[in-house]
Amino acid sequence: MATTPAVTAIGAVLLLRDRITGWKAAGLAVAVAGVVAVNLGGPSSGSGDNVWLGSLLVFGAVCCEATYTLLGKKLTANLSPQTIAVWAAAGAALLFAPFAVVQAIDFDWSRPAATDWLALLWWGAGTMGLGSLLWFGGVMRVSGTTASGFMAVMPLSALLLSYLLVGESFAWIHVVGMAAVGTGIAAVAYSDTRRNDEREGS
Repeated sequence: MATTPAVTAIGAVLLLRDRITGWKAAGLAVAVAGVVAVNLGGPSSGSGDNVWLGSLLVFGAVCCEATYTLLGKKLTANLSPQTIAVWAAAGAALLFAPFAVVQAIDFDWSRPAATDWLALLWWGAGTMGLGSLLWFGGVMRVSGTTASGFMAVMPLSALLLSYLLVGESFAWIHVVGMAAVGTGIAAVAYSDTRRNDEREGS
């Protein structure tokens, strides 16, 4: 998953004709390195017996995430972030509705606690709803390669929340990784600021 910013940036260059400057390339490399450090520094668990299949599935998820951002960037030229978020949610609902109906038949509805329903509510309204609005509102105003740099924030925020909500153990390598991600994002943002200043100057 640490490759998500890089895959998105490559897609932005190939599909959206974005231009990667030296600062952006360096920033993306540092951000990806930071996410890798965060992942390698954490406790490992599980021992899959089909590494190639697992890796392909995870890489497929990375490509889906990259496509989500790049399509969103393309659509913001003609549609508002609200419209894109609504249609994305509607498409997801239609896709999963048949599976949900089948599972709902035999599901014990008394099992989930109130906190479980609240978590699901936030997952839908917060992550899918508000998160999509904020994301599409952002990608509408920046280039695809710039948005790709900020995708490194996702694993970083998950790490911080794992400390606060799950009580996971702290590791100093995480600090190194977080600093690298922050530096990388700053370099990507600086590249856009510098490019805008050059345009205004000319």
